[in-house]
Amino acid sequence: MKAPSFWTRRVEIVRRYKRFAGIRMPVSLESVAHILVAGKATFKVTYDYESVNGQRFGTPVARVQQTEVGIK
Repeated sequence: MKAPSFWTRRVEIVRRYKRFAGIRMPVSLESVAHILVAGKATFKVTYDYESVNGQRFGTPVARVQQTEVGIK
């Protein structure tokens, strides 16, 4: 398998889905890139839905989360 670029050695992506009102919707995404000089870099996203096709599923709340700046 060929590396994505000279600097990026390997990228792993995990996507998770869940059914809401009969529709598959993304609920999270996590990406880990192995970078030549810097090491490992991680990116995470979580999706919260208030409604899908007019059906309520929850009340998303704004979250304050500690963010790491830089690459491990």
